[in-house]
Amino acid sequence: MLALGADPGAVVARPLEDWHYPRAAERAELPVSMLNALRLMYAGAGIAVALGVTFALTTHNRLLHTGDPTSGAYKAGYVVGGAISGLIAGGLWLWLAWANKRGRFWARILSTVFFGLLTLYAAVGLVALSAAPKIVVIVEWAAGLVAVVFLWRRQSSDYYKAVNQPDR
Repeated sequence: MLALGADPGAVVARPLEDWHYPRAAERAELPVSMLNALRLMYAGAGIAVALGVTFALTTHNRLLHTGDPTSGAYKAGYVVGGAISGLIAGGLWLWLAWANKRGRFWARILSTVFFGLLTLYAAVGLVALSAAPKIVVIVEWAAGLVAVVFLWRRQSSDYYKAVNQPDR
């Protein structure tokens, strides 16, 4: 609220990008380690979608069902469900790639946490899945492992620090 007689033009809101993240992200150049991590994260998004579809197409006959697994609608629903779960996982990969590219510290940590969850998923998958999804899970896990290693390299750490330096 302005005081009486105050000039409303004197109160200027800071631009949105200045509130939490400085403009340094626009000037900082991505190091090779970050570029490699981002490429692997983009690949991980594609692999996650492929895994969802592969899982749905290859495992629907092996699971216990309460419906009629021979009906076309049941199989189509299972395939669509697998594709949707793959799209959600792929969206997480893309969202984290976007946030890491912008130098968000929390994104690197969250990427590592999600990789830990992917490791648990892969461990269970190696025991429970058939051959085709097993291979895709291993490929996705490997992409996640290498991406996380690149995110924690020295060049990447320097990039996060440079992006989050206040403008002077």
